[in-house]
Amino acid sequence: MIKYLFIAILAFSWTDALSQSIGISPVSHKLWGDTRDMSEFYLEYKFVGLHYFHNWDDTRYMRKGTDEIIEQTSAFAISVIPLDLTYFRAGMIAFDRRFPVDVASRVQFLLEASIPIRRFTISYRHISNGFGLFNEINPGVDSFSVKVHFGNVE
Repeated sequence: MIKYLFIAILAFSWTDALSQSIGISPVSHKLWGDTRDMSEFYLEYKFVGLHYFHNWDDTRYMRKGTDEIIEQTSAFAISVIPLDLTYFRAGMIAFDRRFPVDVASRVQFLLEASIPIRRFTISYRHISNGFGLFNEINPGVDSFSVKVHFGNVE
């Protein structure tokens, strides 16, 4: 895992430094979404991001009215965020597997409200399939993250 993160950092190092950032969200919270105990690490270059989500919750859930077991999953993802205003960003995120549970969608919306402070950004992030737009299962992930921007701060 560490070698892949190192390779990703090197791949970003030749680009415009002010457009690069590394972020971390230590644990997800139950706000709009229902997913808890999910951590995120991400690298961003301009409007494209590489993400890794790690599930710390090994609880198994039963789907209402059935005997189907639902588990939270860890996943890698790529995001594209074309709407980038100073304090608000919106885009799409595509996962390598169904996320955040094994019966959810692979493609979801990513919304972010943020406060930039010099080379840091503190954000509230919400990942959702849009209230059932892509899949009837919509657990959603809510998290607070800290992002560090590289390069000189002007």
